[in-house]
Amino acid sequence: MTVLQELQEKITPAMLIAAARSEKELSAVQRLGWLLEQAGNIKLADKLAEWMYKQRPRETSLDPAAPRKSFSRGSRWKVIVNAEVEGEL
Repeated sequence: MTVLQELQEKITPAMLIAAARSEKELSAVQRLGWLLEQAGNIKLADKLAEWMYKQRPRETSLDPAAPRKSFSRGSRWKVIVNAEVEGEL
C-alpha cells in the first residue's frame, strides 16, 4: 500500500489500463483497484473499474493464501477482504 501511495500521483488512467490489459490474471487487477480505492485515488479506481467490468470478473480474495470464509466482500471489485492493508503514509 505504501508503494502505491507513493506512486499513484505518477500513474495516468491510460498507463493503468495498458498495464491491466497486459496482466494475465484479472484478480491482480481487481486487487489493484481495491487498493487504489483504499488509498483514496477514486479517479484512477473509477477508470480501472470501468475497464474491469467489461472483463466479467469473478470473486477473488485480497490474500489468495488466507481463508475466504467469514470475511466482508467488496462488491465493486468482487474482492473478499480477508487481510488488513495499511500504508505508512
